[in-house]
Amino acid sequence: MEGETKKKFSPRTLFYLMCATSALILFLIHEFNPPYRKVSTPEDVQPVTQEGSGDSAQHVEGCYAYKKGRPGRARRVVNETSQRELGCERRAAKVVIIGVKKCGTETLTATLDLHPGIVTNIYPVEDNCSMNLERTMFNRATPMTTPQEIALLNMIGLQYSPDRIAEVVNYLGEDVKLILILRDPVERALSDYRHVTTKLNGVRGKKLTKSIAETVWNHRANEETKGKKKVSYFKEYRITDIFEQSILTSSGALDESSKLISLGIYTRYVQSVLDQLPDPDNLLVLDGQAFAEKPWKTLQEVEDFLEVSSFFMRKHFKKKGAYYCPKTELRPDANCLRGKGRDKPSVDRKVMKKLARFYESYNRQLHNLTGMDFSWISDIRR
Repeated sequence: MEGETKKKFSPRTLFYLMCATSALILFLIHEFNPPYRKVSTPEDVQPVTQEGSGDSAQHVEGCYAYKKGRPGRARRVVNETSQRELGCERRAAKVVIIGVKKCGTETLTATLDLHPGIVTNIYPVEDNCSMNLERTMFNRATPMTTPQEIALLNMIGLQYSPDRIAEVVNYLGEDVKLILILRDPVERALSDYRHVTTKLNGVRGKKLTKSIAETVWNHRANEETKGKKKVSYFKEYRITDIFEQSILTSSGALDESSKLISLGIYTRYVQSVLDQLPDPDNLLVLDGQAFAEKPWKTLQEVEDFLEVSSFFMRKHFKKKGAYYCPKTELRPDANCLRGKGRDKPSVDRKVMKKLARFYESYNRQLHNLTGMDFSWISDIRR
């Protein structure tokens, strides 16, 4: 009718409506497109099925259906009827993978997910949050499993906080098992540098510009942006377009405050984990270089540690350049992870020797702490 005024919502009401809508959208995304993916077990499991053909083919196994796509992103939970029949639930994780950045943690997690008795997911650990505040999301991140499967979480960054390790062990139980994968700290630094510069530029292989390099200086990165992307992930790095300048001070000494260097001092992480574990036998430390060269051997070691059925063999991997990529006939999502095998920067030989000498004492401590003969410890650069 003429003369009537339309009713308007108050700013407060609009704000609440927007919050409720955002929460609903996030819930639906998590429910129907979970952040990782999953599998089923060898015996006493429901039969698996293959549906469709070509790129649309789906492999239904356990609580999830898989299709062709990026590893960790190509699964959907089965319908509610199948969930009830299979006994699918979000059971507490029995295994937690931790690992220093660029040591192979993500690849190990994605590959273990191909095992028919292991279900994996990724759960990043926030530096400033307590487990008491995160338990709802923590439980939601735990993948669904059948009674015959075990859940495994990749808790990125857990090893950097002893208090968080203690909270996780207390929450999941004293029998929880931890897996830590490490690699040559010199190679780790090179890989980390290439990863950071690639992420900052947003385009693989694009040269790092001076303007970007100047923004990424220690804690100032929290307030800087590149386009619309925050770069706080790279705080405590000092990155330029030359690797040597990124790790050396003006006097030519190694900048030990840079994460490119400090993350390679592994003893501090191994010790902090051991200090929080009631049983040191519940920690498995893996050689990342051995995993890269013969992944099936490392995975067999993990199978023994977790006491699950034997599955991984040489036939489950294909060589792609210098790397092995997982493959299985039934899992269409088995593939190499995106971004693996980036070219490493060309580095002055003297700087490489300086790095190797810096890590020598820490490598010896690591050997004494774990009793392991890591492949890189005897690799002396001349």
